[in-house]
Amino acid sequence: MRVKPSQRVTLLTLFRVSLAVLVTCSLMYMVRMYAATTSDAGPGRQELRLGQAPPLASQRVHAASFDEAIAYLSDVDLDAGPVYILVMSGMRGGDYWCGDCRNVKVPVAAAFAKAPPAARLLEVSVGTSPEWRDVSNPFRTHSLLRINHIPALLEYKGHLKTTNLVLEKFATDPELLEYLFRVPEPRVPIGARDKREVATVDALNAMVDAYDGSYPLYLFFVSGHDSDTERLWCPFCDSALLPVVYYFEHYAAKDAALVTVTTASTYDEWQDPSSPFRAQTRIKISGLPMLVRVMPNAAPLKEYTQFFEDRTHLVQFFQEPQPEM
Repeated sequence: MRVKPSQRVTLLTLFRVSLAVLVTCSLMYMVRMYAATTSDAGPGRQELRLGQAPPLASQRVHAASFDEAIAYLSDVDLDAGPVYILVMSGMRGGDYWCGDCRNVKVPVAAAFAKAPPAARLLEVSVGTSPEWRDVSNPFRTHSLLRINHIPALLEYKGHLKTTNLVLEKFATDPELLEYLFRVPEPRVPIGARDKREVATVDALNAMVDAYDGSYPLYLFFVSGHDSDTERLWCPFCDSALLPVVYYFEHYAAKDAALVTVTTASTYDEWQDPSSPFRAQTRIKISGLPMLVRVMPNAAPLKEYTQFFEDRTHLVQFFQEPQPEM
């Protein structure tokens, strides 16, 4: 049977329509697959919820509660690569209800995208605003975190302990984030600096007595370590420690020295007027933490009096030239 011309046109049109539908479906599938394997964390990073099969590459993992975070950290293998914990608010209207959490979202993602391939970032939600304000919630009380402000970024060191706290505004500093994530080629290379530690008044006095004024010398007074968290028991010292060390290492003169002075093992010891560092009169400790610069020729100490969160002033404090002898 011969096919009429009108039938040939109909068959050709049907073929073209079918081909167009097939191509469109294929493109949509490719776009969905691409979107599923990429995220705002950068190339090579994958995101998953707890319970999903882990990918081979480094990834961001999301925990909806403190209990989920504990379950993940209890089984994680640190030999496979470093693990970091990002504590954020819950979501409201499609974004974090905490404004500071919204501010750190992009900087953290950008820095983590440059981290070594085996790194993992666990993001855990504190829930709603009322849940976070509850002073008895585990984020504030459990020794894993024990934080009173969000966002908070920490490094996990195993056995449900953390270190290297980066808090609130500090978590928007790309340099500090790259330092924490151990980015192989950070935007500001680290410089070798002299860092020392003392824990007695006699050792501090001996160091100051031996100072000849030929190089910048900084003293950073902090608390001792909490027996539960293994971080500094003074929360302000805890949040300032990593930034102060970082800015010193990167912006102080190459011959400068930073001495971290541990003043008291516990809060009760610090409150005791007869404790060694409270009783000594050579250096008046205005509070913890305290950062001062020892000046040449027995001149009075110069104290850093701005907020430690003020990156500009802290960098300037370390960059000030050494006075003439």
